[in-house]
Formats: sequence, structure tokens, C-alpha cells
Amino acid sequence: MSKARPTTSRSAWVGSCTPPLPRSTRQPTPRRWPRARAAASELVNSAKNGGFRVSKDSANELIDIMAHFVERIDNMKHDLLVFNQRPPLGNHEYGKLVAQHMYDAANGPNSARMVVHQLKEILKMSIEALQRASGQYEETESSVVDAVKRSTRSA
Repeated sequence: MSKARPTTSRSAWVGSCTPPLPRSTRQPTPRRWPRARAAASELVNSAKNGGFRVSKDSANELIDIMAHFVERIDNMKHDLLVFNQRPPLGNHEYGKLVAQHMYDAANGPNSARMVVHQLKEILKMSIEALQRASGQYEETESSVVDAVKRSTRSA
């Protein structure tokens, strides 16, 4: 009788409150964002070429959810301004070093700020794909063009 191998070793999470998540449920890493962006781009291209269709009602449910998160990300911009400056940790060498490290971590290419920005881009691309797939993109685009034309005439 053979014993089943555990998926994670006990030593990997001893002292922690919870075991590590299975690989499929881990948070996206910065390495995965280019793939996610490429997948969203493929989704838009597929919708442009009629590669998939979705009903307006189904699309609108997803679009509303994604638009809500885009709005939440936009609302976070003000809160994230605090990361534009290094924290005041003193004038000594160690304080300066830690402050620089914290600044780099908050603003670097793998920072939470960049991940949130990339997520927003992917959400917006996904919204466009759903609008195209449900036939709403052209409607939205033409209503924007009409509004611009009306505003230039009245000016």
C-alpha cells in the first residue's frame, strides 16, 4: 500500500496559520501580466473579427462588474499618491537606505501600484472585447462621435 504524496511539504508552512495555496489559486505574479494582457488583446481581436458573440444582457453583467473595478482603481489613485515620496525615516544612513528600498518597492516594475495599473488595462480591454462581441462597441463609439459633433457645433 503506497501513501499519497502531499502536495506541499509541512516545512513549507510550519509556523504559519494556513498552508500555502495550491498553484492554481495563487495570486498573479508580474511574470504573468504580459500573458494576461496578450490574452485580453486576443479576446479583443477575436471579437473584432466575429470570433465570438455574446448576448447584450450577459455582456452587460460582466461589463458592469469590470467597470466597477476600473472605477475603484481610479478612485485609489489619490490614496496611492503617498508612495510618490520616500518615507521620512531619519537622516542617518540606515534610514535613508530603508526609505529608498520602500520607495523602490512601491514604485518599481513589480510594485502593487504597477500591478493595479496593469489590471486596469486588462479590465478595459476585456470590456472592449465584450462590447464588440455583443454589438455594443459600435453603438457606444457612434454615440461618442455624435456627442463630439454636437459639442463642436454649439461652440
